[in-house]
Amino acid sequence: MFSLINPRFPKFSLLAMIFLSSGLTILAQTQTPTPSPTPRRPLPKPASAPRGFEQFGRGASSRLIAVGATRGPDALEPNAPLEGLAYSAQPFFAWGLDNEAKAYRFVLYEGDVYSNPSARAIFEKEVEANELLYPKDAATLRSGVLYSWRAFRIPENINGEPRAGRTPTTFFVLEGKDAEEVTQALTKANLNSPQTPTDKLRRARLFEEYGVWYDALLIVSEVLAANPDDKEASAYFDSLLSKLDKKPD
Repeated sequence: MFSLINPRFPKFSLLAMIFLSSGLTILAQTQTPTPSPTPRRPLPKPASAPRGFEQFGRGASSRLIAVGATRGPDALEPNAPLEGLAYSAQPFFAWGLDNEAKAYRFVLYEGDVYSNPSARAIFEKEVEANELLYPKDAATLRSGVLYSWRAFRIPENINGEPRAGRTPTTFFVLEGKDAEEVTQALTKANLNSPQTPTDKLRRARLFEEYGVWYDALLIVSEVLAANPDDKEASAYFDSLLSKLDKKPD
């Protein structure tokens, strides 16, 4: 029987076999390149199976987003899941109130500025409130592209320390079949142009069922802005925030 181990030179033959094996492994690795990682996009789920709003993902321990006992997260922390979805290309952003801020600087990046600090800022604006509806005349947000955002404190006191939220938060604008699925659900429920607060909240709940955080938050915020005493809207707002995961799995 043929053997790679030569009985006259057992050590040499054994080394030759090891090098041959290593060479084959290297050749196999060079012939099968590892695909580059791509960001994960959470897909919508049908209304029969609502999805949660995860605030944790890779590196969760360093990307904690705490939800306070009252409405909204901790100071400057995003009022949003870690990887959110938007149906409209005009997302509504909100973050925790900072009592030492006279204003805030909102910055939106193309890409995930957490994993890529050199991600390009495509929109910046100073605002007095701890929220922002993305302007129509700002840079167009493209469907399916990964974006991230962050809020910075502009201190009331000139000697105050500038501060940013701990967690840049990523999101996508729905595209293709995902967007079509939500559109069809809105049409079927006759919720394309709701007029009453009740129907507007129904639209918000439908977005929630498909995991579309930013539109659900915008709707309930607008209903509460029109009538702060709306108990149904207030309860839904608190319920929506409670769905943000507080602990990693």
